[in-house]
Amino acid sequence: MAIKLPKLIPGWIYCIREEDYLDGSIGRYVKLGLTKRTVADRIREHQTGNPRKEVSEYDHHMQLMHYTENFLHHYFAYDRIAGEWFDMDSNRVITEVKPLLERLEIEQASAMPNIERWVELKEMTSNGTIRSANVAEQALHDQYKIADEELTLASAQHTIHDYNIRALIGSADGIENVVTLILKTYNDVCDVTALKATLSAQEIAQCEDTSTKLSGSLTITGGRKLNELDAGLAASLEQAKNSIGPKPTPANLVNSTKSLVQDIKDEHIEWLRTLREQKEAEWTCLQLGAQLVVALDEDEQIEGVIKWKRQNKTTTSFKSTMAKELFETRYNASLQPKDDSVDVKIHEGRTYVP
Repeated sequence: MAIKLPKLIPGWIYCIREEDYLDGSIGRYVKLGLTKRTVADRIREHQTGNPRKEVSEYDHHMQLMHYTENFLHHYFAYDRIAGEWFDMDSNRVITEVKPLLERLEIEQASAMPNIERWVELKEMTSNGTIRSANVAEQALHDQYKIADEELTLASAQHTIHDYNIRALIGSADGIENVVTLILKTYNDVCDVTALKATLSAQEIAQCEDTSTKLSGSLTITGGRKLNELDAGLAASLEQAKNSIGPKPTPANLVNSTKSLVQDIKDEHIEWLRTLREQKEAEWTCLQLGAQLVVALDEDEQIEGVIKWKRQNKTTTSFKSTMAKELFETRYNASLQPKDDSVDVKIHEGRTYVP
């Protein structure tokens, strides 16, 4: 699977809890959030207009602030209520969140030189060298393939529950506490083919933009595919995919929301639980993938392992925005309506008793 370079922004991860000013009672929810400023500054900001006192039970400075927050939100997805708030007592913050952040800090410190070099290489052309892997690179790639297979399996498990939830929507306006349908409306869109048919070659050239930039796709050879790893799981994934009916449309929005019953709860809970293993596997792939990128360095390819051909490419593209400015009448005549659509939003939190 493709790995994505994380944002290299350091900052604080905090665990904030609320305390009642009047009776001193401690809230059952903790906020797992981030800030580039001090945690005290963040608390002061949150405190404005809040009838409860906010206190940080634990905070930790991380090199990859955004990635860490996202990791926590997936790792503890089952406990997530809404937004950044989690159903978690103080003991769990200290016995589960704290050691997890300490572990991630060590792993991020080890990975950062490789990730930083990865960022540098994005701005450098490759030298065209295609070579074989040495013993160390092959061993590293073997580790990566194992991690990639674990990610493949974990992603398949999660996707099955995703498909199952979508299949339950039917003609309803979402599912109570689990799925919200969101109407998306669009302005009229330009039919570029029709517009260009009204323009001369010279006029088309006036609407074209030529740019040169460094580009190239990074590809790391992964492990075995799902059907090779687990044929039964692959079949279950295909069955779940085929169980989904027509995609929800705006017509769904005039119907009732489907009531939450135990079977739907169970499906949603598994959707939340499977996010943890998926995120753990992804992080392992990211660490190993960064090491392979550094091993490749300025070369173009290590055969059978990694390929990243970076070169300057010059492209010319037709810009409809420029055509709108230069040939407004013909641009407006090319506009076509785009039908409204509906996005399916599966809740990334659990606002019900299991």
